[in-house]
Amino acid sequence: MSRRPYIREWRIFRGLKQETLARASGISRPTISQLETGKQVYTQNTLEAVADALEVEPGYLLLFNPLEEKRFWTRWLPLRSRPKHDLFPLLRHNPVIQDGDGQKH
Repeated sequence: MSRRPYIREWRIFRGLKQETLARASGISRPTISQLETGKQVYTQNTLEAVADALEVEPGYLLLFNPLEEKRFWTRWLPLRSRPKHDLFPLLRHNPVIQDGDGQKH
């Protein structure tokens, strides 16, 4: 049995309500709720629709919990629909990047 995707966590990370995600993805709110709790198994089409609405790659819904990850890439994600050069001002304010192992780079 596979674990549930991180749909709820990504929805919260993006600041959306279930109703908003349902409208944006074309999936009913009860189905979104069941997907979030693992009561309904996702399909490839469902995962892609939710990922598109959340502006994230479908694989991220399966692999990464954005509410737990404290790594550099979490700053990159909100920039998906904007040019990545928008990230440079963030880096100037935080020139030291730490890996998950606590090492500074």
